[in-house]
Amino acid sequence: MKWRREVSLMMAAVIMGGLLAGCGGSGDAGGSSQSDGENGKEPVKLTFKTLAWIKAEQEAQKAVIDEWNAAHPDIQVELQSADWATATNELLTAFETGDVPDIFHYAQPIIADWKDLGYLDDMSVMLTEEDKADVNEDIWSGLTASDGSIVGIPIQYEVDVTFYNKEIFEKYNITPPTMEDPWTFDEMVEVARMIQEKEGIQGMSFPGPDHFGRVFTEVWAPKIGDPLVYAKEDGSYEVKLNDESREFFKKIKALFDEGLISQSMLSTDANTIALNEFMGGKSGMLVGYGCWYRSQFINETEGMDAIDWGVAAPIAVNSTSVYGYIQTLSVPKDSKHKEEAYEFLKWYWNKENTLKIAKAAYIMPGRNSAIQDESLNTSEYAWDLCQQAVQKNVLPEYVKLPGWGQFTEGVALTLCSEYFTGTIDFDEFVSRFESEGTRLLNENR
Repeated sequence: MKWRREVSLMMAAVIMGGLLAGCGGSGDAGGSSQSDGENGKEPVKLTFKTLAWIKAEQEAQKAVIDEWNAAHPDIQVELQSADWATATNELLTAFETGDVPDIFHYAQPIIADWKDLGYLDDMSVMLTEEDKADVNEDIWSGLTASDGSIVGIPIQYEVDVTFYNKEIFEKYNITPPTMEDPWTFDEMVEVARMIQEKEGIQGMSFPGPDHFGRVFTEVWAPKIGDPLVYAKEDGSYEVKLNDESREFFKKIKALFDEGLISQSMLSTDANTIALNEFMGGKSGMLVGYGCWYRSQFINETEGMDAIDWGVAAPIAVNSTSVYGYIQTLSVPKDSKHKEEAYEFLKWYWNKENTLKIAKAAYIMPGRNSAIQDESLNTSEYAWDLCQQAVQKNVLPEYVKLPGWGQFTEGVALTLCSEYFTGTIDFDEFVSRFESEGTRLLNENR
């Protein structure tokens, strides 16, 4: 009979459960397995779309998530690796179809384009007052929608530094720039020219045009102090390069033409070429690159006859200020497991985990308590210098505007490439930079 069969099955389950309990080892967390969760229920599975690409960072992130999964059989987190080059299109498709990850990793300029479009959930539900106080107000302002919703939390900040060949600097008694006594751009050019003349190698490597649209607006415009975007009385915006920014672009073009900046920096793979040239002793400095490049020198040069390298302070123009590209985590509005996602993120975004993952990537963590941690106050790999330099990070008003990410990551890159390679002249470059930026900001406002 049916009821008797059910009783028999129940008794068999009890007996089997007792046998399993008797055999359980120390790895049996509370009698639950990761596959079944508590009370025999299927666990909630969170998808976490990550853009971590540095091997050591990936390993640190996986270790942190494995720790969570072992302790939380009811909520299991699955990493999905993505690529910075294709993430925008993938996420936009996901938002349109509703087939979204529960958590995704991206950056402030891009999610600024999405913050008022209804794609992103309000993360303030997971934030305590202590959490909010652990991030500067200007950073929060760039992650806040017009209705007051917080649509992203900062996990990492980029820091602009200067890398140099220690042997060459010692040979010519060159004192590297410090935060207390930084070089101006013109002083750096003088040193690069001297290295090139005396050593017969490239004086410096510089970000190529495939990155320079973003690098200019993040690194050099804040140093110059150019506001770039002006609000008009009717509420519209106008993009305009000030005279000093115009002269700066001309100066970079002249350095390419002179050969002080290698023509190889005009290729589409300029960053990899710059790394190989510098580590191979073929250039004296890397200028305008972020502190995460340390991970490349430390972890990606096995088998290379690499140089002895050092880290110096950022180059100044009118200041050493820089927009430290903010990497973020967000939860889509259409996530099916928002409550569980926030439970996980409260733990994942704590000081200890944020610091652990950022240190693996050799980048600065996204919480003040982690930035100020004593473990970073060390001269090893210049963590103390980076700790100082991050205090110079600013968040320009323009990076908060919807449409700015589209401009600086798209049109501006194309225009810089065309100008530096000589495809268009300076007047056309300025005209299109300003008109295209103005158009995109007003279309998105």
